[in-house]
Amino acid sequence: MPFPAILPPDSAGSRPPPWVYAAAALTYFGLVWLGLCSTAPADEVAPIWLCTGLGIWLTLRFGPAMLIVLAVGEFAANILYYASTAETPEPISLSAMIAGNVLTAYVGARLWHTSQSRWRTQLGDFCEPVCCPVVAFAAPLVAATVGTAVLVASGTEPPERAPGVWLAWWTSNAIGALFVLPLLLALPDLRHRLRHAGAGDILRGVLLFGLSAGTVAVVYGLPANTPYHFALFPLLILATAWFGAPGSRLLAFLLAAGGMVAADFGRGPFAT
Repeated sequence: MPFPAILPPDSAGSRPPPWVYAAAALTYFGLVWLGLCSTAPADEVAPIWLCTGLGIWLTLRFGPAMLIVLAVGEFAANILYYASTAETPEPISLSAMIAGNVLTAYVGARLWHTSQSRWRTQLGDFCEPVCCPVVAFAAPLVAATVGTAVLVASGTEPPERAPGVWLAWWTSNAIGALFVLPLLLALPDLRHRLRHAGAGDILRGVLLFGLSAGTVAVVYGLPANTPYHFALFPLLILATAWFGAPGSRLLAFLLAAGGMVAADFGRGPFAT
């Protein structure tokens, strides 16, 4: 039995307008492209696959019909990426990997809906913080298993490397889900706070942004492996105190994104 889409109260029971599908396809296309471009030539797995979190949220938010949009977006990104690298993907392998990623989004959305239905009464406000890691860790099992099987079956990876490839694939998808899903789930609360923000909220937001920008510039500008990333935690505490969970999720997302960019340039505590 298909799970219901989570739609705003004023549009319950109706299909999203076409521009929603177009925007979803373009956003998913962009994240797939980013993941493909971030994959090192010697590796077959992106370090972080952000599409997992977006795919789960889109399927949960708009229903299983969004799975077709995800498949189209990922297929287009792969075709254009391989065209830019003058490589020719194996059609069956590419189709299987796309199917694995799309199935991961469905499993994640289904698992979220089931977990919320069963645990909401017992866990209350703690239900969402518990469901997020459960979904992020469980759903990528599908993509990791399908992707690793395809790489081994096609001869791209030897069988003895399968456990390492599987773990890297699962980690990439799980981090992507943990990175994106909590922020997207907080969007309704963020919109509500922005609409009702007063002068004090704006002043605190500007102050927090300034403190965060200055701290990030110092911490992420240091040489690799410098252990000063703990200076970021007071910012998250401050964001939670001033703006609640939505504010801390947004700041955590921005801090993590800054860390990824800095590490890509060989700077900051997360660079290797």
